[in-house]
Amino acid sequence: MSLELTRVLKDLQLERQINAGASGTDVPPWVFCNESGGLLHPNNLRDRIFYGLLKKAGLRQVRFHDLRHSYASLLLQQGESPVYVKEQLGHSSIQITVDCYGHLIPGGNKQAVDRLDTPLAQAAFHAESATPAQPSREAERTSARGNLADQAVIERRYGVSDGFRTRDLRIHNPAL
Repeated sequence: MSLELTRVLKDLQLERQINAGASGTDVPPWVFCNESGGLLHPNNLRDRIFYGLLKKAGLRQVRFHDLRHSYASLLLQQGESPVYVKEQLGHSSIQITVDCYGHLIPGGNKQAVDRLDTPLAQAAFHAESATPAQPSREAERTSARGNLADQAVIERRYGVSDGFRTRDLRIHNPAL
């Protein structure tokens, strides 16, 4: 949940506690409840409340499930990791997430391909050019100090130590 949603829900809970104390009733256990504090039927939520709010806001009618797609789409377009989106949506595999939303993942791939033009010895990696799925050089240095296996890989220059490839100790040439 976002910080704003957490704040709104806490405010709602506090308001309901105040109202319940003033009227001598119990606080409803549900976020979305009917006027008497009982369980709101899903059809009422969708048909009366959700569609009513869309109409009042002047928005076109969409399915309630479309909010889930909007959530995933916005996360990916803002550069969040597909793995994080997979976990948020509860998909059983990353393949489902990528099949549904892969076209929305920003063009970080172009930056990765463009970096191949610069020889590794001359490459200058900057934190601002790393996407959220790619570690910055500073983060790599920090983690390398704490992890002796990573430090050995970096010091001996086995594999590629820039965080963009899996380190393979069988590769002895950093140019590969």
